[in-house]
This record gives sequence, structure tokens and C-alpha cells, in this order.
Amino acid sequence: MLYRLSYLGRLGHPTDDLLGVSRSNARRPKNLAGDSSNGILAHDFWVYTVATMTRFYIASNEPRAGKTLLAVGLALHAKAQGLQATYFKPLQIVNNDRTANQPDSDSTLAATALGLSNLAAPAPTTEDELTRAPSLALEAMSRLRETPNGITLVEGLSSNDPQASTWEADAASAAAIDAPVLAIMWYRDGLRTSEIAEFVRPFGPNLAAVVVNGVPNLRMHAVTEEFAPSIRASGIPIVAILAQRRALAAPTFGELVSFLDGKTIAFPELGDVLAERIMVGALALDGGIHYYGQAERKVVITRWDRPDLQMPALNTGCQGLILTGGQGPIPYVWNRVLELRVPVAVVQGGTVATATRLSEGFLAQRRKPLLIQIHQMAQIISGERDLSALVSPVPVRS
Repeated sequence: MLYRLSYLGRLGHPTDDLLGVSRSNARRPKNLAGDSSNGILAHDFWVYTVATMTRFYIASNEPRAGKTLLAVGLALHAKAQGLQATYFKPLQIVNNDRTANQPDSDSTLAATALGLSNLAAPAPTTEDELTRAPSLALEAMSRLRETPNGITLVEGLSSNDPQASTWEADAASAAAIDAPVLAIMWYRDGLRTSEIAEFVRPFGPNLAAVVVNGVPNLRMHAVTEEFAPSIRASGIPIVAILAQRRALAAPTFGELVSFLDGKTIAFPELGDVLAERIMVGALALDGGIHYYGQAERKVVITRWDRPDLQMPALNTGCQGLILTGGQGPIPYVWNRVLELRVPVAVVQGGTVATATRLSEGFLAQRRKPLLIQIHQMAQIISGERDLSALVSPVPVRS
């Protein structure tokens, strides 16, 4: 099996010096750890890209860090570049018999996004059996049909208690199936280079690249200009810093209503619209049009008997109304709802209590991605030069 080994310089841009190497020799130079004796600076690094049929193993430092988004998004991007691309999740950590019998939602989502039929289900395992992960992963991969000159994105383990044992199982599984590791790490304030180094250490020379995900927009400049260079200087091949995006984190209107035990009374078929912003209808010094006009794509929470708040919300681009107090809108507002085709739901309880319940519960959690978010991630990847280069079909020099 052949890989292309691309050199990435200080700015992370692939050079024209491409090498065709065998898989057994596709290892990063020793200088990556900081040895610049051969004239290559310690912050320079190498990444794998596709030469012939290849695999990438996607591992993360914690649940909901973006493994599925990255794996399926890369596969979609590869398909858009003319490659045959597929997704596979060889193992699923289960906690009891009930979860063992449930279909894997990540595999189902990937099959829908990529148009795959008969995608094999992951083999169930437990956190107590992680030592068997490499052999189980190898057995599962042996049943997968891979296309020559294509790429397979393999999603790693998801544990509710991510520890070094999970990372080591990921590393051993990736090595067993002969796949370089693309590691994704969720950013948090105070994240240190040493923590990233601890996470990627088990992958050793099999580490292809690192993606840092979920960086707040106000932190992007500091992370890209200060933090990322320090990571590269330590020998860690970081290829992308991804900012937080509302569209990737947003729940749907239907998910909000379900969490609040509400009832949709208008256009339930539009429940899959994304709630990128949630605004609360309340008394304010600003007029309603000015207040709600700050965001075009929003879901508004307000009392059922406040048409003075509901009408400005509807007239400034509203994706849904959640009415508190247990009743629907007055006829005047209802007519506008029908005209604009805006979904409306009714919930019990007050406005403040409803908003608090969302902010402290549902909205405080990272959730599994939706199909529309997978496609949005593919678009984001296409704009990340170094990340997209991992799955771009560039010929290898002989």
C-alpha cells in the first residue's frame, strides 16, 4: 500500500517536494521531536495524503469532540474531489444489553450522508475489554470492502470516561489496521501543549496530523498566532484550528420542543430547522424590530399572550416560536404564522423558567451531529488547505 508523504513548512502549506513511500517507511522524521540537526526546523512537519487506497483512523481526546463530523466530512470532501470514499466504525463501546442491541447512530448518519448501503455495524465491546480492541478492529475491517484508489475514514472509540487506556486502545487499533491517526482535540480555555502531547503520545510515529476543534471566535487569533506555533515547535503536527460555529452546534427546533416536553401546533414538518440563535421575548428599551432584527435565524421564546413581542420576531426572520404559558397565539398572530410558515410550539411554565431549563440542560451539552451539519463540515474542510490536502487526489512522483 502506498502513501504520499507531504512536507508542511512553517505556515503549514504543502510544498512540491512529494515522496512516494511504502507504508512501512511512512514515518515522520526524527527532527519532528525537535532535532534540527538535518537542517529542518523543529516546527516543520509532515502529513500523509492519498497516493493509492488508504485509511485514516480518527481518534479524539473526549466524547463529542467532533470525530464523526470530521470523519464523514472528510469522506464527503474526498468524494467531491472525485475519490471513492467510505466511512467505517469498527467498534462501539456499549454499557449494557440495551445499547448493544441499538443501531449505531454514527454509522447510520454516515451511510445517509455518503449514500452507502449495507454499511456494516460496529462490533460491540466494553470498556473492560479494551485490550481486545485491536483484534476486534482488525476482524471488523476484514469484512469491509474498500475501493482501490479510494480512502476509508475509520472512526475510533467513544468512551464516556476517556482516559489513557482509551487512547492506547485507539493507538493499538490504528496500528493493527494499518491506518495513520488523525487526532482531534476539543479546545478549552487553559489547554496546555503538554496535555495535547499526553493525548497523542500513544500514537507515536503513526500520528499523521492533529486538529484542534471548538475554539471560541474571540480566542482564534491568540490560538492561531501563539498557541498553535508552540504546539508545532514541540513536534506535534497540527494541521487545522477550527473555530466554534453556531450552525455546527445548533439543535433543531424539534429537539428543543422535545426536551421541553412541548407540543408543536404549527408546521411540525419543519421541526428539523436549526435553532442557531435562541432569543427570549422580554421587555426592553429597544423596539421589537431593532431587538429581534439583530439575528435573522433565530427561535424565540415568549409568552403566548404577547403579540407585541411575537409579531416583531416573525417579521425579522424567525425560524420558530416557543410559546410559554401552555396556550397558542391569538388569531392575529396565528394568521401571520400561517402566512410565513413558521413552526410554533406550546410549553408549560414561564418564559424565564423555560430559558433557564434550556441553558442549564440541553444547550449546555455537546450533541451528536445532524445530517445538515455533516454537509456544513465538508464545506469547512474544503476551506482548510492543509486539512483538505489529507484527502486530495494528487499524483505521487515516481
